[in-house]
Amino acid sequence: MRKQVKYYSRGALFDEFAGAFDFRFFAGGFAYKFDNWTHFGITGEPYFRIYLPLRGGFSLLFPEKGYDIAPGGIYLVPSNIPFSFHSLEPCSHYWVHFYSDMLRTIASFQTPVELPANHADRQSFKQFFRLCRQPESLERAFLIRDWIQKTAFPFLEQLICTPPENSEKKDKMLEIVDLINRDYARKVRVEELCAMTDLPRMKFSATFRSRFGLPPKQYITACRVAHAKMMLQTTALPMKAIASACGFENEYFFYRLFRRYTGVTPLTFRKTGGI
Repeated sequence: MRKQVKYYSRGALFDEFAGAFDFRFFAGGFAYKFDNWTHFGITGEPYFRIYLPLRGGFSLLFPEKGYDIAPGGIYLVPSNIPFSFHSLEPCSHYWVHFYSDMLRTIASFQTPVELPANHADRQSFKQFFRLCRQPESLERAFLIRDWIQKTAFPFLEQLICTPPENSEKKDKMLEIVDLINRDYARKVRVEELCAMTDLPRMKFSATFRSRFGLPPKQYITACRVAHAKMMLQTTALPMKAIASACGFENEYFFYRLFRRYTGVTPLTFRKTGGI
């Protein structure tokens, strides 16, 4: 009698995402009764954020509406979309920042996602930061990545199964945003962006602003400032080199625009860690 061998084939949709997991830890910590959000200005860094508030709360003001970050929920915030912070009351919360090219491909992920939090989440964050305090090693790096994947998994399930609204229109705008985020170091002109649509320039600028909360030219500057913030936090490069790498005309314009968008100078941002 021949033995039958059972086997299971791959599920195309979910295996594709699982195979593309590329979560890379950037920074994290615990904020105690924090309420000084003003120096963040308009933000939209190229990393994703996870928040677990314990007491108090704050709001994230996105183009469409505001989203309260409050105890009882755990939150995943998209990258690159400009938003600003608004303090509701002093907030004690865990936060984690990470990168993922794969996560940016989910068209429906344009606003914060909230899931119910429980006591196990709080313990998980405590264990994660104990892990972060360990000496650097390959095992530590893998464990940090695994924690981010495990924490992001429930969000991914919800996002993958949520079809984007008006996908054709939003995809074109997302293409434009992707171009800005990819080519921010060169001189990106509004005329070039407008040419990617069938809209007259004034209509394009109005549509872009209604979608992302900023006119195209200001969005380009915000993107450059966001990448400059990342370089200030992660490198020891001089200001002139960062200004050039992020597409600013010169160091003077870099200082002026950085302060306008963040409320502090690049040097102050680097000294305080931008947190």
